[in-house]
Amino acid sequence: MTEERSTHYEEQEKELAGDQPPSRSGLKARTGFGDKTLWDLLQLLIVPLALTFIGFWFTWQQDVRQQDLEDRRAKSARNVEQQRAQDAALQSYLNQMSTLLIDENLHSTAVDGTVPSVARARTLAVLPMLDGHRKYSVLLFLAESQLIFEDSLIVPLVGADLSELKVKSRANLGWNLSETYLHGTDLSEADLHGVMLREAALTNTDLSGADLSDADLTGVELQDADLTGADLSEATVTEEQLTTSRSLEGAALPNGQKYEDWLKSKNE
Repeated sequence: MTEERSTHYEEQEKELAGDQPPSRSGLKARTGFGDKTLWDLLQLLIVPLALTFIGFWFTWQQDVRQQDLEDRRAKSARNVEQQRAQDAALQSYLNQMSTLLIDENLHSTAVDGTVPSVARARTLAVLPMLDGHRKYSVLLFLAESQLIFEDSLIVPLVGADLSELKVKSRANLGWNLSETYLHGTDLSEADLHGVMLREAALTNTDLSGADLSDADLTGVELQDADLTGADLSEATVTEEQLTTSRSLEGAALPNGQKYEDWLKSKNE
């Protein structure tokens, strides 16, 4: 009887033991984590996260490079299109002016006053559309056609946009702009290095920042001209001419001095 009770109790204990949750060691064995710490678990996550980040970063870099390449291509295409548009505008202007010269007798003193007006209007309209080199082509055409000289002025350039004008090689006869009538024009930032401007009319002209180094300004009218920041180093020009200008602030004078230093030396 006693043995039966003992066996019964043992069976109950086994049943109770079967209802208990698995021990921690058993859980570790089944999950495979064993004795790993929290840091060990984090390390297992860091590697895939780092690889994911590197993948995203590489893709982003590829996208940036691709976008940069596309931007440069688009910029280049725009530049080419702008060059073509300027060439077309210049060619159209030259064709129109040639027609006025040949067919409408623009040079004739008896010509109807509307023809010179049309020539001037077309000139003023095309200049803002062109870069410095093409503006020089227009100016050269007008000079060679005897349309802008003071003694035969047919196309006045008062108010013309000649900013950033770039004169080509001095070997080209077109660098000689003597006696041209450029009164009231915008020649700011123009490259007039070594240009022959003898007897040219530059009254009330914006020459701020222009490069006039080694230019011949003999007899040039500079009354009320803005020469702010202009480079006049080695230019042939008199002090009397310069004193009639509107401003010489920051200009480099023929003697190598800045205008402000020259003023100080005069007052000492």
